[in-house]
Amino acid sequence: LRDAVLAAGGRIWILTGTPLLNRPPELWGVLEAAGLARDAFGSWQRFTVLFKAGANRFGGLEWGRPDAEVPKLLQRVSLRRERAEVLPDLPAKTRRTVEVNGLAWPPEGKDLADAVGAVLEAVGAEIERLMAEGVNLEAAIKQAMATADTAVRFEDVSRVRAVLATAKIPAMLAAVEAHEAEDEPLVVFSRHRTPVDALRGRDGWGVITGDESADQRTETVRAFQAGELRGVACTIQAGGVGITLTHAHSLLFVDLDWTPALNEQAEDRCCRIGQASAVTVTRLVAAHAMDRRVAQLLGLKETLIAATVDASTRTTVVDEAAALDAAAQAEAVCGAAPAARPVRRGPQTPVERWAAEAIAMLSGLDPDGAAVRNDAGWNKMDGPTGHSLAQQLPRGLTDKQWALAIRLANRYPRQVGRAPQSTEVV
Repeated sequence: LRDAVLAAGGRIWILTGTPLLNRPPELWGVLEAAGLARDAFGSWQRFTVLFKAGANRFGGLEWGRPDAEVPKLLQRVSLRRERAEVLPDLPAKTRRTVEVNGLAWPPEGKDLADAVGAVLEAVGAEIERLMAEGVNLEAAIKQAMATADTAVRFEDVSRVRAVLATAKIPAMLAAVEAHEAEDEPLVVFSRHRTPVDALRGRDGWGVITGDESADQRTETVRAFQAGELRGVACTIQAGGVGITLTHAHSLLFVDLDWTPALNEQAEDRCCRIGQASAVTVTRLVAAHAMDRRVAQLLGLKETLIAATVDASTRTTVVDEAAALDAAAQAEAVCGAAPAARPVRRGPQTPVERWAAEAIAMLSGLDPDGAAVRNDAGWNKMDGPTGHSLAQQLPRGLTDKQWALAIRLANRYPRQVGRAPQSTEVV
């Protein structure tokens, strides 16, 4: 579909709130979906250089801190808006951390937490090094612990995180009771199920986990927004996106997801259009080295995103927004004057002449639209785009269509040969 739109001389916009969740390839994937990755970075090879990628001992890529040039390159193809620019009237968001003492440890839970916390402290420098190279937090801990001389494994880290979430339930309930006493609605989030399940069945409370059907989830949100519930408790995975909980302006995180962007998305269930009050986000951190260390590492993880996507914010926001609005009105509003179309032209370079011949040949070899696979013309995926380009050749193609034609033709070297060496497209 993307190629068909570009072949018809159209343009593509992709809207996303999290173009980079954990690793740089996610950013490449978003740009590639719109055909913009190479416009921004030139090639995958250059992308890996800019993000200082190198082979790791497992045969994959490790990613480093992005080059200072990355934000400027992103500006070529992106139009980034901060919340304050798009929604200037949206109330502020305040985060605070509350340390929890008097934890309700289950049997042997504290001993295991002490052991895991000691190992994390010992391999802390390696974890931070891996994170600086772009490895997500969960994977960084796993890799660092794999090289440590200890009986503690990553599975124990996950077990302790679940134990700590359970141990903080009394503190969570105290906060719930305080909000109920003030008749103030509250939203509770947790990565783990146990704290959420502890509120299941509580008078005036709804829960959203992976167990509820879509209809149950919708009804819970409706009832809360209508003021029929005192609070809602959600797992971050099930309730962190796609719903609006603006009836509350207080959120409580019992524990956090490994991925900072998912935690922020969960916060924004309350801090979004429709919210009339300043939003307070409270995070419970256990008075234990393990929980403190995880909270610290989560904070460090945000630096990668800040150094790439956030740094690409443009400064000429007002002018760009006006230009975008004008373009949208010209192209989308019925009866509006059409925007200026790209100039069509014939082939001007050897590689374009080669691509024109290749497109025409492949289309001629594919009269049935790839209904029968014969390995002669277009495949089923490229057929619609290739035929569209071939039909437009007599009246010329735009610059972007020529680039697309070259890219498509390069996929069929057996049928059409290879492009001139000096102008092959990477």
